Amino acid sequence: MPYRIAAALSLVLLHSMSVAAPRLFDVPLAAVTPALLAEAANHYVALGETEAMKELGELARSSSPLARGFFDGNDIRIGWLCRILFEPGRGSPSSRPPGFGGLTDFPERNMRPDHWPLFPLARSGTSHFVLGHSYLIGGLPEFASQYLDYSRQHGTFRQRPLPVPTRGQAIKDALALRASTEWQSLRWKDSGEGWSYTLSETGAWHAVPDQAIAIEEQPHAPATRRPRTADGFAMLDTLIFLAGLLNAASLWRTCVCLLPGFALGVWLWQIGDAPFGPGWLWAVLAVLSSAALGIAWELRAARRARRMQRPRPVPE
Repeated sequence: MPYRIAAALSLVLLHSMSVAAPRLFDVPLAAVTPALLAEAANHYVALGETEAMKELGELARSSSPLARGFFDGNDIRIGWLCRILFEPGRGSPSSRPPGFGGLTDFPERNMRPDHWPLFPLARSGTSHFVLGHSYLIGGLPEFASQYLDYSRQHGTFRQRPLPVPTRGQAIKDALALRASTEWQSLRWKDSGEGWSYTLSETGAWHAVPDQAIAIEEQPHAPATRRPRTADGFAMLDTLIFLAGLLNAASLWRTCVCLLPGFALGVWLWQIGDAPFGPGWLWAVLAVLSSAALGIAWELRAARRARRMQRPRPVPE
């Protein structure tokens, strides 16, 4: 009975920790579009600053600590939203970008802050484009909770919603960005004393119109969901609770087998694309492998229990 009570309480606790989130948090970083960014920003504008900060703070805390060394996707998404939601205060043309590291595809060394005030985003027309999400860093990245505090202290929360761009409008905005003075002033090859770099403008540019092309022709209503981390561990807790209804031994075996698989699965699912294939595929394989191990363990325990229950021959 104590096992059942503990499992039930932990199930309620994990479900209470989950929060609603826009669709922006449900797609890989490479699949983000200007429409998803606008929908997510409008979701938090409608909530107001206090509730928006509370919800974003909960999302930041729910990020998987296992993914910290790989730049947690929620941290990066929250950093983008802060650039849109918090406008610079009076007398300040721009605020600093989140300290996630240096983008691998853009020449940050010669990008003027007044030309790129929303970096690592770029605004063109009614569209916000992601300039990159692959970072290089020496040390520890800034966490989303830290950048949330900075943005609130140095910016003013947006009061008006953003227009959600259509595919056609976003494509026009992307072409306008390419023709802008800010883009044309970028130096893709440069050097100085002790440093040099050579980047591909073609590779960096193609990622921008691809975001516009990926916008759905018939966008549906902005759906909300719980973050992946909360979903995964709530599912795990549900299985542990069901196992606890059987007996304490089954509960212990279920925890030992499923916990590593679910933790690895949630992590792979959350970071998006794994090095050797899509993250969701590796997540499914991790969960199935741990489940197979648990089933094999249960069958072995059941066979052993049956052998022990067989009547032994009585010697004559």
